[in-house]
Amino acid sequence: MSNAVEELDADFVREFKALFDDPQSVVIEITKYQAWCLMATVQLARRHPEAAEKTPVIEAVDMARRIQKAIATTPRLIAVAAAGWES
Repeated sequence: MSNAVEELDADFVREFKALFDDPQSVVIEITKYQAWCLMATVQLARRHPEAAEKTPVIEAVDMARRIQKAIATTPRLIAVAAAGWES
C-alpha cells in the first residue's frame, strides 16, 4: 500500500471516529415515498448474509424502523412494512 493511501486511510479513520462521536443530529427533509424507499432498501440489505450483523446495517435497521413508525400509519401500510422485516 502506498503512503498516500495509508495517509488517506488514517485520515478517514480519524474523521469517521469524529463523525461517530458527534452527538449532533442530522435533519433532512424527504417525502414519505422517499422514506418508504429507504426503509425497503434497508430491509433488503438486512437480508444479505454478510451484512445482517454488521454495525452499519444494525444502525440502518434502527433508523428504518423509526421511519416505518412515522410513515406506515394505515392498516395496510403497517402490514406491508412489517412484512418487509420477515426473513
